[in-house]
Amino acid sequence: MRAEKLLVMVNIWINEFILWSVMREDIQIIYEGENINSSDRNLIIISNHRSIVDYFLIQSQFGADNVIFASWTRLMKYPSLKHFWTIFRHDENASVSACKLKRFYGPENLVLFPEVNVFTPEVKFIERKLMKLKYKGLPILHNVLYPRFKTFVNLIQAFSNSSNRKWCRVLEYLILPTEAITRDSTKLLDLTLVYYTIKLNDFGEYKLEQTTPALWDVWSLETPLFLCIHASYHDFEKLSKKKPKQLESWLENQWSLKDKLIDTFELNVEVV
Repeated sequence: MRAEKLLVMVNIWINEFILWSVMREDIQIIYEGENINSSDRNLIIISNHRSIVDYFLIQSQFGADNVIFASWTRLMKYPSLKHFWTIFRHDENASVSACKLKRFYGPENLVLFPEVNVFTPEVKFIERKLMKLKYKGLPILHNVLYPRFKTFVNLIQAFSNSSNRKWCRVLEYLILPTEAITRDSTKLLDLTLVYYTIKLNDFGEYKLEQTTPALWDVWSLETPLFLCIHASYHDFEKLSKKKPKQLESWLENQWSLKDKLIDTFELNVEVV
């Protein structure tokens, strides 16, 4: 038990160090779309997955203590050795069960990367080959990976106004009748993340180039790194009324829009 507590503390210290090192002066965040309210709680956040830095970038927006990640069969506060062992033991079709999600009752924000894998040129090449061989008819995506549906569907259904969540609110009121219940209603926030470095082309002009940085890339930067975050909020109540197949279609459509959105980012970001 003591060793387990020590391991938890070490993981927290590592997470805090990485979070501090990622948010440096030579790393600039550019915000697009709707304003992100850092005080928001009880959010469901979905995002494309460009780097392990994504975890710490999202933590920086809401505070590390206010974020839980649903990833690779687990709910977790931050990536750890246990998380990477889980990845090693499962494939990308592994999902977080509805039962596990129903036991989660905030007030932290719950984050999901529907692509599961980090987008890299190599992973995208493999996916494109598989799409041609096995999954003809699906939309062709260039800037994102095709999303996995199971955890997303489980998540929406678990956070719908089911009887067990209403019972939790009633129980909370009975136990603490003199304190106001200020639990926010659930909202869904869709984030689009893209990383850029500055490159000098053959004409002596500076151009933005997309990158998928690892942590060691961030720690050894030679030129500034730009992190572009686009935010859009969606009506959770409407989503909660959809059937599983409708939720799958909705997520697929969002990822198609996200793919097109990323193409426009470079037009909106100026290199001075």
